[in-house]
Amino acid sequence: MKTKIRFYPGGGVRKLHTTRDLEVYGAKSRKRASHVEPVNPVLRWLFRCLRAATHHREGAVAAFTRRWPCDWQATIIAGPTLGPFRTRKEAIEAEVAWLVVNFVLQGTNSTDL
Repeated sequence: MKTKIRFYPGGGVRKLHTTRDLEVYGAKSRKRASHVEPVNPVLRWLFRCLRAATHHREGAVAAFTRRWPCDWQATIIAGPTLGPFRTRKEAIEAEVAWLVVNFVLQGTNSTDL
């Protein structure tokens, strides 16, 4: 998938990024756009607890939670909940597609890179 970037007349930029992008390129500000979590409420609670206790994205526990054999959903902040999906990967793909169309590409000054 090509990177989608929106440039604003005042010099602002909007781009969908990963945590690694922020480490490499830096950013003045960032806002979380969504969460990918299990559909089952008990698993979702456990997922959130484990992620909070293990600094979210790193370590064996975080890696373990990514492989759970359950249905997944993508919850867009101030938007819809997408899913259920059979795998976390499918939920992430749907999340990215929705965000590109409805968040990054809003307006007229967008470009593909």
